[in-house]
Amino acid sequence: MSDAPLRVGLTGGVAAGKSTVASAFAERGVPVFSADTIAHDLTVPGAPMLARIRAEFGDAVFDETGALDRQALAARVFQDDRARQRLEALLHPPIRAELARLAAAAIDPYCILEIPLLTADDVGALVDRVLLVELASEHQVARLTETRGVDPDRARAVIAAQPAAQARQALADDVFVNDGDPSVIPGAVDALDALYRTIAADRDRVHAGVRLPAR
Repeated sequence: MSDAPLRVGLTGGVAAGKSTVASAFAERGVPVFSADTIAHDLTVPGAPMLARIRAEFGDAVFDETGALDRQALAARVFQDDRARQRLEALLHPPIRAELARLAAAAIDPYCILEIPLLTADDVGALVDRVLLVELASEHQVARLTETRGVDPDRARAVIAAQPAAQARQALADDVFVNDGDPSVIPGAVDALDALYRTIAADRDRVHAGVRLPAR
């Protein structure tokens, strides 16, 4: 058995329910490290990253106090693919470096790395196994409009701007289809927890992927 924990990359589209699933793992004592949390920490007032963002995007993405205007920045990169790529080039390397550091320091059999924009380059280098929280786009639109008050047209545009579902599916070892009653989440996470503990204890064997809940 390796001394390093098994690193499970948790990913999925917007409003798919990644954070809910991540919380269920955390409730079971599993270490959960979030790319979004690290990104927020990198951009709090006084953080060195802010100077780099200001140099790249100007004063328009900062408020009158000098704090990052996250909504303005999000609107900027949503409308401009090149701006989004420039922001990702700034943030992704330090985010992934911190995720790697946290995972390496974990002493549990496995840990969860919640990474919305997981890429093929992350597989192997940053994560050992990928868990996809899957939700059909029409359900994503409904959740964005009903729970976050997003205009339906904007919700569809946000979803369209994300990596295609097929690309996420191609990376996934395990899939949790989160289109049913939330009451199924604890049982699914219990099954995944047992699976990941088994894999962590026997890294040399190939372990088949699972799709939950079983249909």
